[in-house]
Amino acid sequence: GDFIVCVCVCVCVCRGLFKGDKVLGNAQLKLDSLENQCDIRQIIEVLDGRKATGGKLEVRVKIREPLGGAQLQITTEKWLVLDPLPITTPDREREQQVRRERDEGRGRERDLPFWSVQD
Repeated sequence: GDFIVCVCVCVCVCRGLFKGDKVLGNAQLKLDSLENQCDIRQIIEVLDGRKATGGKLEVRVKIREPLGGAQLQITTEKWLVLDPLPITTPDREREQQVRRERDEGRGRERDLPFWSVQD
C-alpha cells in the first residue's frame, strides 16, 4: 500500500558542559510533495509528544529532481528580432567620401604629410 515518508526534526537546547541536552520538542515534515516538486518550504508546529508547544519551525528541502521524475515546465515565448540598419548621416557620408578620395589618390603629392617640404 501507500505510505507517507516523514522527516522528524528534534529541537534541542544545549545546556552546558556537564549537563545533558534538553529536548524542547519534535516536528514532522511530510515529504509527499517531493514526488513532483524539487523545492518545498513549510512552517511546521513543534510538538512535545502530542501536545503543542506553541513554537513553529520553518523547514526548506531542496533536491535536484523530483522523486517521481523530472519536473518539466513548458513555456512559449514570442521573440522580436531587430536587424541593424546602416546609419547614414551627412557627416558620415562626407567622411566616407573623403576616405574614398584619399584611397584613390594614394602616392600623389597631395597625400604627403603636412611637415614635408617639396622642391
